[in-house]
Amino acid sequence: IEDGDEIEITSSEFSGKTRVKVTERLEPTSIYLPSHYGRMIPEQQTSYGVGLSQMDFVPFHIEPGYGGTMSQEVIVTVSKVGA
Repeated sequence: IEDGDEIEITSSEFSGKTRVKVTERLEPTSIYLPSHYGRMIPEQQTSYGVGLSQMDFVPFHIEPGYGGTMSQEVIVTVSKVGA
């Protein structure tokens, strides 16, 4: 996967396509989705219809040991579109 490629990201909850920006600032097997994009409410003008929402991919789970939510982490599959 190279800068500008279209990729598909899939979790148990959601699948979506976007363009990728490759950086050396992340561990190579990780991805980052800003939490403020991919909004579906037109009044959120800056982020409406732009990119993907990270929260669409994250299942709602309560950590059984201490009751905290796992609200930011999810394992996904990433594939290059058309490959």
